[in-house]
Amino acid sequence: MAYRIRANARILTIIAVLSATTITAGGAIFGIYYNTTSSVKKADPNTLMFTANAALNKHADAILKHPTYDMIVPVVEAKFEAKSINQNAEDERILPVMAVSNYNQLAGKQHKPRLQLTKNNGLMLDSAYDKRFSPDYTNKTITSKNQTIKLQGFRTKTVLNALSGSNAVIVSDTAFKEFQAKHQTTFIRLIQDPLLKADDTKKLHSFITAKTLFSSQPEDIQSSFEGIGVMLFIGSFLGIVFLIAMGSIIYFKVLTEAEADKEQYLMLFKLGNNIQALRKTIAAQIAAFFVIPLIIGLAHSAIALKAFSALLGVQLFLPIMLWMIAFTVIYILYYFATVHAYMKVIKQTIRTEAI
Repeated sequence: MAYRIRANARILTIIAVLSATTITAGGAIFGIYYNTTSSVKKADPNTLMFTANAALNKHADAILKHPTYDMIVPVVEAKFEAKSINQNAEDERILPVMAVSNYNQLAGKQHKPRLQLTKNNGLMLDSAYDKRFSPDYTNKTITSKNQTIKLQGFRTKTVLNALSGSNAVIVSDTAFKEFQAKHQTTFIRLIQDPLLKADDTKKLHSFITAKTLFSSQPEDIQSSFEGIGVMLFIGSFLGIVFLIAMGSIIYFKVLTEAEADKEQYLMLFKLGNNIQALRKTIAAQIAAFFVIPLIIGLAHSAIALKAFSALLGVQLFLPIMLWMIAFTVIYILYYFATVHAYMKVIKQTIRTEAI
């Protein structure tokens, strides 16, 4: 057994590399696809979010099916002197501002923690926060038209859709009234209706103007699936091609050796070993050709996919496990097919030559 493995070390190395590549690429793509809906819902917690106006409100009412909440919330867009939290070192930054009372209303509807703020304190919402790259918001100050807000921290779970940006500032009701006095107020309608589909919300497109803020969770999910679906198809296709290539390499390599070794097995049969004993020996020898590259491939891909998961900040354990299980099952089927073909060669030799 050992000499066979040494003799086929190059082939086993190639198969291990192909296995690791296939599992890593396929697992990453499938993991992203698997998490598409949850990722979009995290970025877009509201089914619909748009600038409230008479025409759009009327037609939105017509498509609603079973809304769990329907709110109109005032939001102010303010230009802040915010160099302390700007990653690009610019002095100014435009951020949406929301009153804490409205935030708490939405947070309650979305089953998120409520917030308490004093007059000049605020909190940053940053759905794209990554401790490796994002600024430290705690105790930083931002100023807009002589109104200074001290940030007491941040939260990654936003109550607004991503179209408003990954950041928003939550301030006390008193501070928000002061912002309203200095800036233009925009009224945003936020709706949660789990029965709405992308085709329903697309009916509102003809009523959207260039200045209208409009975000549809179902449409974002659909477009995300369309984009990642192409990648999944390509990744799955290449994965199947590589898997067939790996299985075929082992299959034909082992069958070539079966032709070379059939006389030895014939001799063992004549010495008293039955077919079951020969099958057990052959299955163990062939298993080494499948198990060694599979274990190496799974180990390497597990490390790579763990790093990929940490980089994206997405939990990929379940989809990666499903992908690995599917890969392993197909691999095992190849193993049994190879053992069957090998035994067919040996049995044919025994039938024709054993006397």
